[in-house]
Amino acid sequence: MKNKLAMTATLAAAVFCAAQAASPQDTKPLRIGVFDSRAVALAYGNSDEFQQTVQATRTDYNKAKAANNDSRAKELNKEG
Repeated sequence: MKNKLAMTATLAAAVFCAAQAASPQDTKPLRIGVFDSRAVALAYGNSDEFQQTVQATRTDYNKAKAANNDSRAKELNKEG
């Protein structure tokens, strides 16, 4: 039992030392920044991807209204 414990401790120390040696010494310090989520939402709302999604939903909604499919129109209306 002591032999297994010593072997495990030695292996753990070897892995720890190898991980320390493998990490670069001149890494840049961790930089933590902040952002304004309102600005992100505004940028996404004005993006082409979002406008395409909205246009596709509007087209589906108009098709559902034209086909008198009220359940689908209500579902699309809830989506926005």
